[in-house]
Amino acid sequence: MVAFAAGYFFPHDAKPTRTMTVTAYCNCERCCGWHLDEAGVPVFSGGPLKGKPKEIGITASGKRTTAGTVASSPTGLPLGTLLYIEGEGVFRVEDRGGGLQNDQLDMWFPTHEEALQWGRQKRRVTVLGNQKNQ
Repeated sequence: MVAFAAGYFFPHDAKPTRTMTVTAYCNCERCCGWHLDEAGVPVFSGGPLKGKPKEIGITASGKRTTAGTVASSPTGLPLGTLLYIEGEGVFRVEDRGGGLQNDQLDMWFPTHEEALQWGRQKRRVTVLGNQKNQ
């Protein structure tokens, strides 16, 4: 997968690297079919799209999913956080995954087959900093 931030220069103050579990998702109904919650109540957006019905392919930051998008837990890394994922490149936290823990990331793929092929992997991840709204 080609990361979105080709040519990004790593800052000298990059945070320590840690091992995280990286899973995969896509925009399909199986990965993102959350129009209703467990109680059958419609799901609405938070963040910049607060109050609007959730739309598949639109991240919690309000941006469309694209190569370089990852999701973090709701209490994990802030939206806009830049990460270097070992062997994959630079990614930005643009989405939230309700089922993710703080030591997990969910990497976006364009197809369900690619997401399944990735599966669940342990990778070294370095927090590079935060670049909101760019």
